[in-house]
Amino acid sequence: CRVSEGINLEIGQPNFAYSSLNSQISGNSTQTQMPLILARENVTFTNTSEGSYSYLEWDFGDGSPVERYSPFAGTTSPVTHIYGISGTFYPKLRLYNSVGCYQEVVKTLVVGKGYNVLVPNVFTPNGDTYNDRFRPLFSGFKSMQFTIYDYRGNLLYMEESEVDPADPLQPIDLTGWDGDVKTESPYYIYSVYGVTLFGDIEVQKSGTFIIIR
Repeated sequence: CRVSEGINLEIGQPNFAYSSLNSQISGNSTQTQMPLILARENVTFTNTSEGSYSYLEWDFGDGSPVERYSPFAGTTSPVTHIYGISGTFYPKLRLYNSVGCYQEVVKTLVVGKGYNVLVPNVFTPNGDTYNDRFRPLFSGFKSMQFTIYDYRGNLLYMEESEVDPADPLQPIDLTGWDGDVKTESPYYIYSVYGVTLFGDIEVQKSGTFIIIR
């Protein structure tokens, strides 16, 4: 016996639009004008793709789970998402054909002031792969410098990162300190200095943290 099945290799042209209540009220709702979106408000994403596809995926760019939809199993648009903090995010829409090939589009979405810096106050470099490196979590920066000192002011670690001009939509990241320099310091001092993607705002933040081994 023989079984045959048709395979759809076509992939449409992906595209989407996004908006929120605040961006509509402010009258700044076009993508070219960078809509003003607030943290913790619903953002609506509308699929404006052209052509056929087998299924699609929404990646909202904030580390939340990717959402997959099939046009044959229910609606694929609009969908809503909430960004919990200010920052610059890169939501992505992917269209797939039946064999898993895809086309994607990425856009820039600015929430609130457009940047954020979060730094823990403790880390545990014990080799369990959890919280083994001390580093800030951030978004919305085109360059970042991160330094660590002991309580006497001796420099223990420094790392820098900046946006690649050839790939400006790729967020920068830091590897972080693994605590390899062992001292008798009762606490440590960090310093963060960054320049934002938009407006070239200089942001500085410093504080203390401890190590639990």
